[in-house]
Amino acid sequence: MARVLTTLAMVAAIWSVPALAADKCQKIADVVFEEVASRAVVLDNLKKDPKEGPLGEPWRYLAFMFTDEMDKLKVPIEKQHEIARSVAGLTFSDNPEIETDIFTEYYYLTCKRETQGESSTPLASIDPKSLLSCWDSASSRADFQGCVGKLLIPAQ
Repeated sequence: MARVLTTLAMVAAIWSVPALAADKCQKIADVVFEEVASRAVVLDNLKKDPKEGPLGEPWRYLAFMFTDEMDKLKVPIEKQHEIARSVAGLTFSDNPEIETDIFTEYYYLTCKRETQGESSTPLASIDPKSLLSCWDSASSRADFQGCVGKLLIPAQ
C-alpha cells in the first residue's frame, strides 16, 4: 500500500509541475502589471525631484520596489533588471490597458517559453506596430497571446 501511495504522490507531483510553472509565470506577470501601473508615479516623482547618476534612473526604482516579490518567485536579479528596464524605457501606447496587456502578456509568455527551454525575442526588438496590431485584432486573452507568441520566436 505504501508503494502505491508513493507512486501516486510521484505521479501527482509530475502532473503538477506545469501547473506550478504556469502559476509562477502568472504571478510574475502580475508583478509586471504592478510595475507598469507604478511607472507613471515613479517617473513623475523623478521629474519633480531629479536625482544624479544611477539614483536618477527610473528602472532602478522599479526594480527596487518589486525586488521582494520577484525574489519570492525566484526570478534571477538579471531578469528583474531586464523587466524594470523595459517597463521604464518602453512605451507602446497612451492607453494604460494596452500598455499593461503588452507587458504582462509578453513576460507571461516568455516565462512559459523559458520553462520549456526556449528563448524569446527581447521586447525592445519587437516592432511596436506588430504588438499594437495583435492587441487591436484580438477578441480575447487567448487571441492576444497567440498573436504575441508568434512575435516571441527568435528569427533564425
